[in-house]
Amino acid sequence: MQMQGGRIPFIQIMRKPIQVKGKIRLTYNQEVSQVEFELMRLMKNTQKIFTSLIKAEGYTINPFVTQLEVTLYRNLKVKGLQDLQNEPQIQPFYFKTDKIKSFISETSKELKDLFKKWDIVYYKEGRNIS
Repeated sequence: MQMQGGRIPFIQIMRKPIQVKGKIRLTYNQEVSQVEFELMRLMKNTQKIFTSLIKAEGYTINPFVTQLEVTLYRNLKVKGLQDLQNEPQIQPFYFKTDKIKSFISETSKELKDLFKKWDIVYYKEGRNIS
């Protein structure tokens, strides 16, 4: 496939959807992984966060996502992020750290507001913060 200005023309995508699908998945995975590492560098005490993730209960959507799948993916993800050699070392084109930080902040606020509205009690570090 011929790229024009870093992008694959739509008509070529339609002609070779299988090759492009693999490229899209690869690009997505690399960019998201890069941003995860960048976000970790901005955070304090990532080990504490990893410990909390490992202890957290994972939610399933049986029969589509089982408890075993949730647990295995979480453990794989945490282990992968703890190894700095897994950082793709790329400059993301589609996913930008500042945009993702804004999304996280805005979505967190919206969730807290909804939880209060719906009388859902939620916890942070074992303390009720609702």
